[in-house]
Amino acid sequence: MRTYGWLSRRPEHFRAEVLKRCHLRRIGPGEALYDAGDHSAGVFGLVEGTIGVELPNGQVGTIKSPGYWMGEGTAFRPGSRMTTMVASETSHVLFLPLAEFERLIATAEYCRYFAILTLEHLEEAISVIGNLMAADPVARVAGRLLTLMRAQPDGRATFPITQDELASMCGLTRQTVNKVVRRFTDEGIVASKYGQLTILDAMKLDNRARQAW
Repeated sequence: MRTYGWLSRRPEHFRAEVLKRCHLRRIGPGEALYDAGDHSAGVFGLVEGTIGVELPNGQVGTIKSPGYWMGEGTAFRPGSRMTTMVASETSHVLFLPLAEFERLIATAEYCRYFAILTLEHLEEAISVIGNLMAADPVARVAGRLLTLMRAQPDGRATFPITQDELASMCGLTRQTVNKVVRRFTDEGIVASKYGQLTILDAMKLDNRARQAW
């Protein structure tokens, strides 16, 4: 967690304060870390594995990799969680209890760091909305894949995803996404196998994302 994601970009004294207050938890495949409608118990950081972010209608909004932190929104402003977080595989998370979160944000500097986390989530959401506004399905899928790749630890280009999940993230049918992925495979842009996709040429993928702009 000191290497990837939001916490890795904060000063070491803050990282140490957060990590010493956290507890490690294991969640199995298909197990929910929390559900939409739940009240906040604290903040979570993904150490190992993959977490799927499900919208209230059951659609997969995105997938998250190690280094990702979540849950600070309802920790800041008590209320119901807006999404369901489900482990796609056996995963380990750090849990920062709400009481410890509140002790940390009592310090203005630390509060600002958690506010930055919320802003990073907002920036990602705006990027996703931009992808979904592309009328051309090729541009839409390309843009979504780029967003997913950039969120991977250390910029790695291989990540676990099914075409059903990708279709849900793009607001397209599975048949349409299958055609687009086959086209990208034929062009040498991606390599795909069941449950996994590798981006081979990010520059070409970026060009496809911009083709309808």
